[in-house]
Parts: sequence; structure tokens; C-alpha cells
Amino acid sequence: MSDFTMVSPVRFWCQKVLPLVYDDSLSYMELLNKVVFKLNEVIANNNEIPEYITEEIKKYITTGEIEKILRELLADNISLSTFGAVGDGVTDDTRAIKDCIDYAIENNKGIAANYGSYVISDTITIDGSKLPFCHIEGFIKPNFSNKEAVAIVNAGISSTGAATITGDYEFHVIGNDYNGGYNFSGVTDYNTGDLPFKGISIKNCYYSHFKLTARNCNIGVSIQGIAALDPNQGCAYNTFDIPDLGDNAVSLDVMAKDFGWVNENLFLGVSIHDYTANPNAAKLIGIRLWANNSRNGPDDNVFIKPSLQCRGLPVLLNDASYNEFTAVR
Repeated sequence: MSDFTMVSPVRFWCQKVLPLVYDDSLSYMELLNKVVFKLNEVIANNNEIPEYITEEIKKYITTGEIEKILRELLADNISLSTFGAVGDGVTDDTRAIKDCIDYAIENNKGIAANYGSYVISDTITIDGSKLPFCHIEGFIKPNFSNKEAVAIVNAGISSTGAATITGDYEFHVIGNDYNGGYNFSGVTDYNTGDLPFKGISIKNCYYSHFKLTARNCNIGVSIQGIAALDPNQGCAYNTFDIPDLGDNAVSLDVMAKDFGWVNENLFLGVSIHDYTANPNAAKLIGIRLWANNSRNGPDDNVFIKPSLQCRGLPVLLNDASYNEFTAVR
């Protein structure tokens, strides 16, 4: 550390001026002595920083941690743990996840995270036009109940707006019981609206693959085509692998909104199983396809081998056409 400046201890000289203080309070000289003593402690600690850093680097070299970090940074995909995510189900990993996403975008990398339980205190947003690959195999656990936990937008769309880049994503969200899942806030009948607490939101994505699961949310997985975000846009030609949904007011919500559309998507093995014994469970919805202020309904989507073990209504169609369900359980 050639640019590190060593700081010399502070020295002072103070002439004693009568009268001195003889009660419990400090004289000026005594107070100055204490201040300088503490200041010199800080200086001594500062001067030891280079040696401390050197010793820490030596420890990292001997344990192989530096090689591990370099391998991750030089690889095509990086891990959340490189940026400090703990994944212990207690620590708030929001900042670490967002830093990892920013780094991946800036350095043209993907994200591949191993199993863990990642607590978040804010929405994790993925701009698919900038980050085409993000697989988090562990669970995302939001500690809030008033917004989306994970939002993926513009996947399969290049920076020029052309639908040419194939995105690939994996997320698993579990809300706390009181976050809407078991309370089912707002569920009074099958006309449940667009509730705020969504496990995973997919908006205006094309030609991409998603592996998603969500439990204990108002809406488990929300798939939206929203023209208001981008005129004449929608959500189409994607493949959704959704092996586990349940205990959500609406487990899978497919919505064309504000003149957008959700068309020609393939849903593989959507599995919905509600375990709750909540009295409102009879009003839960498994799969809902509907239009919200849109002239375009969700059309021409294909569901292959969905398993709909729901406490309420398995499928609700509203302004949706030509959707196909095959080998339903």
C-alpha cells in the first residue's frame, strides 16, 4: 500500500495557568490529555491497517478463498454468495442480491445461486433485456405483504426492442403465513381483483423459459401483458414450468391488461395443491385467465398435464379464448 500515509502521534504542550480546578470537574489540561490520548489510539489503529490487510490476504491465500472468488468472477455465471448473500433464512439478503444483479448486468454475466433461504425486504426486479439468465434454486422469503417479491420484465427483448434474446429464469417464493396466504386478504368470492402481494410477476416477456414456484402469497405467479408499459406489447411464446403452487388466493394469474395480451404460451405440469384449512379456502382460485381493461384476452395458451388439487375453483376463464387444457388431473 504505497499510497498509505502513516500518521505520527499527536503531542501537545500546555502551560498551567492558575487557578486550577480542584473539584470533580476536569481542568483544561486534564481534558486535553484525555482527548489526545484517544486521538493517538485512533492513529495507532490506523497505522496498523496495512499490516492487518496483509495478514488477511495471507489467510485468504492459504484457505483458497481468493481462488474461489476469482473463479466465480471469471466464470460465465456468478453466485449471490460472492456479494455477501447468506441465505440462512434470517439475514436480509436484499442488498447482496441487488448488487449481484447489477454486477451481472454490467459485466454480461448470468446468475446461478445454490440452495438457501434468502430473506428480502424489497422487490427483486430483473430486466430481462439486460440479464437473460438468472437461476436461484433456493427460496426467496419476502418479509412484506404489499407488493411483488420478484418481478421479471422484458425477457426475450433486446435493448433495441426486438424479440430475439431467449431468457432463462428460476425462482421460488414462499411468503409468511400472515402475508396473505393463510389470511387470504380480499378473498370474498371468485371476483377477487388484482391483489398486491405477488410471489413472482412476469411482465411483457417473450421467447423465454421460466421455472417458478410460489406459496403463501395473495397471487402466487402473475403473468401479465401490459401495453401501458410498452404500446402494443404483451407476453407471448414463453414456456412455463411451474411444479408447485398453492395456498395463494390465486395461484396462477394470467392477465391481459390495458390493451396488452398474453398469448401462445406453453404451461408444463402446473401443479396446484392447497393445504390450508382456512374457512375462506373454498373461494381460492387455481388458474385464472382474464382481461383487465383490455380488448385482448389471454388467448391460445396451452396447459399440458396440469394438476389442480384446489380447495376452491380450479380454473376461471373471463374474456379468454382458445386456451387448451390437456390431460388435466
